[in-house]
Amino acid sequence: LGTDLSRIQNELSKLQLILAENEVLSEKLVEKHIGISKEFNVFELQKAVGQKDRNKAMKIVYYMGKNPKNNPIVMTIGRLYEFFTNVLLYQTISTLPPAEIAKELKVHPFFVKDYAEAARFYPMKLTTKIISILRETDLKSKGLGANQTADSELLTELVYKILNVQALKIKT
Repeated sequence: LGTDLSRIQNELSKLQLILAENEVLSEKLVEKHIGISKEFNVFELQKAVGQKDRNKAMKIVYYMGKNPKNNPIVMTIGRLYEFFTNVLLYQTISTLPPAEIAKELKVHPFFVKDYAEAARFYPMKLTTKIISILRETDLKSKGLGANQTADSELLTELVYKILNVQALKIKT
């Protein structure tokens, strides 16, 4: 939660509603109802990958891999696929005004800057490679082409490949 006292107070108030009378507040209850950190989710992973922040992305992936129930790989791949298809679309309409771009991407105008930043790091050719990597990982997560590989390993490999896509040879 950081040092924001109002946020801490808000979360404590929520916990107070959940706790039974005489129940002791434990680390497990805090983790279950508040989470270890709000920064370890698919949206923050998407942002870290979009900004090519290797350290943050790998830290998030590590946490997500340790908590597969809260971070199913299918949902993560789907979200990243949606993000990179929007990056690809952004690249084709980047000359339009931001409000029109937001409308085309079906996102709030606030998020257009995230797609613009990702497009700087991942030109169209790399974005299409990333979409191929996402498809390949999706198949592996469903048991095709990867014998009993843990989802955490697939997710780590996926993010590594995305962050290093310029150095990869992709079969087409």
